[in-house]
Amino acid sequence: MIDLSPFGFTDTFEQVWLENVGGGLYRVCCIPFHAYGISLGDTVELSPANTVLSLTEKSGHRSLRILFKSSCDARVHLTEHLAKSAFQCEWDGDGYVAIDQSPQQDMASIFRIMSEAVDSGEAHWEWSDARKFSAGGASDEQV
Repeated sequence: MIDLSPFGFTDTFEQVWLENVGGGLYRVCCIPFHAYGISLGDTVELSPANTVLSLTEKSGHRSLRILFKSSCDARVHLTEHLAKSAFQCEWDGDGYVAIDQSPQQDMASIFRIMSEAVDSGEAHWEWSDARKFSAGGASDEQV
């Protein structure tokens, strides 16, 4: 679990899938929707309460999160594009998507699809690394 208090969501946690890689460290196996500074493949340390305590190693992946205000053409085009592409993504309903960018991938195709919707206010986007990771009530140690 990731405590979202440092990101303005008091008493809220995001559940993430983690793989035990040994030595008290875990690899993030999903694309976080709400936590900042953590992406797919990053290595983290857990607290005794099983919340993410610190980010110990970045994987080189980034996450682009897109929120659609309503059903719009860009959402349909993006959905079709993602289904045919090598991008990994996770949806929360039909209006919120988190897209993984591996170090080898170029997001230009995503930006082309989304530019008009973002410019018109039909969609909003942000990078998950717009802010550094911070553990709620714990160390602010960063990688």
